[in-house]
Amino acid sequence: MSIVDFGHAAEQVKEFWGLLVDYEHHWRVGCDFKRVWDQADAKARRRLDYRVLGIEESEARSLRRDVLRLQPLVEVIAHELDSTFDYRSEFADLRSEQGIQRARTASERLVGVVRDVPERKRIFSPVGPVLDADGLHPWVWNAAKDLWDGGHYKEAVHQAATAVEQQTSLKIGTDLHGADLYAHAFSLGQASQPRLGFPDIEPGTKRWTSAHQGAMHFGMGCSQGIRNQAAHTNDDFGEQIALEYLAAFSVLARWVEATMVRQPP
Repeated sequence: MSIVDFGHAAEQVKEFWGLLVDYEHHWRVGCDFKRVWDQADAKARRRLDYRVLGIEESEARSLRRDVLRLQPLVEVIAHELDSTFDYRSEFADLRSEQGIQRARTASERLVGVVRDVPERKRIFSPVGPVLDADGLHPWVWNAAKDLWDGGHYKEAVHQAATAVEQQTSLKIGTDLHGADLYAHAFSLGQASQPRLGFPDIEPGTKRWTSAHQGAMHFGMGCSQGIRNQAAHTNDDFGEQIALEYLAAFSVLARWVEATMVRQPP
C-alpha cells in the first residue's frame, strides 16, 4: 500500500505525536502528584487537592484512547516512510514511564522523517526536465503572465489561446476563428484564401502532407479541447494542468510563426 495523499499522512503523524506529548505530560503530572501524596503526612495532605489526581488521570486516559485510535494508521504510514525502524515495538507499551518515553521518542523520529520527505525526494529522485513558463512562446506567455501571477490559471489559458488565434488570423488575413481557423490555415486542398506552409519542407512530399495535417489537427484539438473548455465550462484548472495547456499553445504558436503565407492559385 503506497501513500497517495502525503499531506494528509503528515497531518496524522503530527497529530499522533501531539497526542503522545500531551498524554505523557498528564501521565507524569498524575504520577508526581500521587508520589507526593503518598509521601505526605496528614498535615501536608490537607494542603493538597486530591481532585487533581482524578483530573489528570482522566485526561491521560482520554488522550491514551485517542493515541490508540490513531496508532494502527500511523504504524502503516511509518512502515511506508521508514521501514527499517520498528515503530510497532516502540509504540507497544503506553502504561509505563519507559514505554511512554519510547513511544514519544519514536513519534518524534517519525515527525522528522515526514518533514524531510520533500527534501529527500529533491536529493534522491531522478532529475527530470523543468518547464519554465517564461520560456514559452511570447504570444502565449505575454498574454497569460499577469493572470497567471494572480493565480487565475484557467483565464490565463483562455487568454493565451485567444492570442494565438488572433495572430494566426492576422497572418493569413481571415475572419475565421476556433477550430475552423486551423482547419483552413493548414489545409492542403484548393482554397480561395491564403493558408500557411512550412518553408523548410518540400511541397507535395509525404513529409509536407504529414506536417500540415498534423498541425491542422493539433490546432483544432487545442481549440476544441482546451480553449473551449476554458471559455465555456466552470471547471477550474490546477497549476500543473494549466501549464501543460499553455505548453500546447506554445507549440502551436511556434508552428504558426515558423510558417510562410501561401497565396491561393
